[in-house]
Amino acid sequence: MITAVLRRSDLEGGVTYLEAADGVRYQPRWPPGWRVEQRTGALSGPGGEPVVAVGTAITVRAEPAPGVVSVGQLGPVLDVAEVLAIRR
Repeated sequence: MITAVLRRSDLEGGVTYLEAADGVRYQPRWPPGWRVEQRTGALSGPGGEPVVAVGTAITVRAEPAPGVVSVGQLGPVLDVAEVLAIRR
């Protein structure tokens, strides 16, 4: 499990990432149905409802995706299996 803050960079037209308390940045691959709104970086749940705004801390169950390179290359890629908690 990782608890981190959802962040957005304008790099490559907009990259959303998770930033942990120790400063490590992770680029998530979200579970099926979860989507990021490119313009704002907000994360929407499987029903399409926006659930996580940029700047919000969330806890996810995730595993590293070794050998996977992302467009933004801000940090290691994570395969997120589940969004567990949202801290508003």
